[in-house]
Amino acid sequence: MTQLTPPQAFHEAQRLIRMGEYARASGLTGQLFQNIPDEPAIRGLHGIATARMGLLEKGLGLLTEACEKAADHKVRPFLLIEKAYVLRSLNRAGEALEAARAAGEAEPENQDAVASVVDALIDLGQFDEARAVLPGVTETEAPTIAAARARLALLSDRPDEGADALAKAIERVGIAAFELEIMLRLLGQLRERQGRYDDAWKAYRRAAKLRRTDYDPRAHRAMVNELIAGWTPAALSKIQRSDLDGSRVVLTLGLPGSGHDLVERIVARHSRGQGAGELLTLARIARAGMGAQQKSFRHIVARPNMLKGKQLRQGGQAYLAQLDELNLKSARVVDSNVLNVYLAGLAPLMLNGMHVVICVRDPAEAAFAWYTGIPGPQHPYAQDPGEQMDHAVDVMRLCDHWRGLFTSMGVHVHEFSFERFADAPEGEARLLIEGIGLEFEPACSQPHLAAKTRTAPSDLARLPASAWARRYSHFHGLLKPGFEMITARE
Repeated sequence: MTQLTPPQAFHEAQRLIRMGEYARASGLTGQLFQNIPDEPAIRGLHGIATARMGLLEKGLGLLTEACEKAADHKVRPFLLIEKAYVLRSLNRAGEALEAARAAGEAEPENQDAVASVVDALIDLGQFDEARAVLPGVTETEAPTIAAARARLALLSDRPDEGADALAKAIERVGIAAFELEIMLRLLGQLRERQGRYDDAWKAYRRAAKLRRTDYDPRAHRAMVNELIAGWTPAALSKIQRSDLDGSRVVLTLGLPGSGHDLVERIVARHSRGQGAGELLTLARIARAGMGAQQKSFRHIVARPNMLKGKQLRQGGQAYLAQLDELNLKSARVVDSNVLNVYLAGLAPLMLNGMHVVICVRDPAEAAFAWYTGIPGPQHPYAQDPGEQMDHAVDVMRLCDHWRGLFTSMGVHVHEFSFERFADAPEGEARLLIEGIGLEFEPACSQPHLAAKTRTAPSDLARLPASAWARRYSHFHGLLKPGFEMITARE
């Protein structure tokens, strides 16, 4: 294979990011950064790819350094806009607004900078200010402008103001896959709010097809079976568990789309709670110090009987140190990474007194919510309804297994119901908060409002849960195979 020159590699990395192939982009930009670390554009590009892979703080650090050193009148606005995007992802909309405005000052005609300002204002809940900044609809507007207008229409509950303009914008030629996926999912949500469910489903299906990855249901089922067979009370009976105080840690388990982010925000609305977002810490500890092996699309520890007390204590120390490094020092901190379900057994062995919350939701609703959302590249099953059904059945079996195992270990497990919260927010929020050892506060029943979370909520999570709790019924008959079959496939 011909070796790419640095300029060729730079443009190839840009192309991969635009196509949503973040893992390949991260590898390529990492090589460029090692060879030419002092070039702001390359440092910034590596920061973008790093952030898109889920390492938000690291990516932000690289982008901040690049912005400080960039003098090129084109490169600097580009980097500032990307910095604003990462800041918004980190739930730091005020800082994002500053970066977006700086990009606009550096290049006043840059439509992406205008869209970045609008998005930050939306995240801050300043809808009137966002409308004042938005330009009128044109045939040549940037995709980011069309997406920003659609977000404003969705979150201000004015779907008619954004849906048709977005639908026209989507049909233009040359939109990057990353931008097109966002636009299509926004169009689906707007059409859904309009009651145009056939059109919404077409948009969702088209968006899902943009991010196809390999997924083997049989390999995943074998992985789950191996975990269930290996993690038994007998296997754990001779393990010396760590005595580290892990009472501030709250781990959520359950199907993707079943309420992980909702639990996080309910706790983060408490004066003594914070949301850590989807931490990668547990997976990193498992790979580095627990002998985790690659199975299916995840690393797992299949034989807990091989674990030693020293390993577990060191793992717990590393986990708590990561929370401290991220300034997550509240009495309760929620780790809502849905992929922790494959490593969940490690947590109570490393952290004494930690809390487990199992999120339950109608499986069809959970699957539909995840399928129509924007999952990261580490969730390959989310792109195909049939594969997602197979995946959901296995995850439910695994959650049931962890529930029984944790109960036998004396670990407190609390169940949180998405539907119960949507119907009676205060009652379900009270049970959750008291279940993890805190006194209930009324603010916890309004998780759609501002909360102390490390990462920003999805757009739908910014609306009351009652507005998005039961969506699947409107699409019954459109999904093939039907998501309702999940419940019957035990």
